[in-house]
Amino acid sequence: MRALDPAACEDWLATWSAAWGVPELPSRVRIVFSQRLRSSLGRCSPRTGWIRLNPGLLNGAPEALREVVCHEAAHVATWLLHGRRARAHGLEWKD
Repeated sequence: MRALDPAACEDWLATWSAAWGVPELPSRVRIVFSQRLRSSLGRCSPRTGWIRLNPGLLNGAPEALREVVCHEAAHVATWLLHGRRARAHGLEWKD
């Protein structure tokens, strides 16, 4: 099993932060792997910024890991931009 490259994660978050206009995103996101995730690839608590990932992602294609981190980080970005009124995958995601 390979490990998550912290430098790559920081680069991803910085890139998405600039693209989405959410400068505080990198400092708000915390990523951990959870053995408890079995039926989903990732879970996010937008209010806290915690992203929990399925450890199986470490055995797969690096692109899949990046895509899941991006998706979950978008939940945090949407929360930061729109607060609690933001709905997951709702109209606010268009921003």
